[in-house]
Amino acid sequence: MKKSLKRNTMRSLATLLAATLICLASIASRSLLPLTPVAECLQNMMCITFACILGGAQGAGATGLFILAGSLGLPVFALSKSGIDYIAGECGGYIMGYFLAAFISGLIAGSPFAFEKKFNAKNLLKILFAASLGYALVYVPGLFWLRRSILLDQESTFHALFKGKSAFEQWKNLIRIGFTPFIFSDILKLAITVPLIT
Repeated sequence: MKKSLKRNTMRSLATLLAATLICLASIASRSLLPLTPVAECLQNMMCITFACILGGAQGAGATGLFILAGSLGLPVFALSKSGIDYIAGECGGYIMGYFLAAFISGLIAGSPFAFEKKFNAKNLLKILFAASLGYALVYVPGLFWLRRSILLDQESTFHALFKGKSAFEQWKNLIRIGFTPFIFSDILKLAITVPLIT
């Protein structure tokens, strides 16, 4: 009983620490790439890394605390943004994608902590798959929400890429502004994430 309580306390503290570090990643998230309304940031890497270390529940919990902090007005999102308006805007889907990615990649990586597992090829491949899927999952709600937001916002610089276009053209433009600019950086983040976890 005492051992179980200590373990649960350690997990709770680890979750809070992870949430704090995800929030602090906003300090390094200053880059707005040309030709995209989405900022380059480190939060996706932090959410996925901690999820693969802590497991699905704790990883999603840490990411949820980060999202809650930002929605309550703390400047923890990319470019030190915050608030419900930011979540409702063009980047909101990506933020929800962090939560989805953390939960799923954490479930695949397993619980308890990644560092309690043996280092072998099987676990390395599991972590690689979990983290890769996590990075990809961020874009599922991210792209759908970005398309919706741009279509609704007639003052958006990117509105002309979608208004009156066929569904194929819209998705082609969406991939160009909401996914392609981040491929290289996500591969680089994945190359950092996996060794950090294993």
